[in-house]
Amino acid sequence: MDDRFVSIEQELAHVKNAVDTLCEKRQEFPLGTVIGDPAYWRARLQAIRSSAERYNYLKLRDRADELLDKVSKLQYWVP
Repeated sequence: MDDRFVSIEQELAHVKNAVDTLCEKRQEFPLGTVIGDPAYWRARLQAIRSSAERYNYLKLRDRADELLDKVSKLQYWVP
């Protein structure tokens, strides 16, 4: 594995943990906070996906796609 792969993988793991936390405890995030906004995580995931695809890390790209699907479901959550 090269450094790029590891870097993208670590970033993806961080975002996955954040999204999982957001899914489980969304009501604990004050409205209007950046980290509580699914759009923020969607943008980060799109950047990660783009990097993974650029370097042909298809498994990482696919994991990003799975998380993008999960984040898209958060978009419609209403407190």
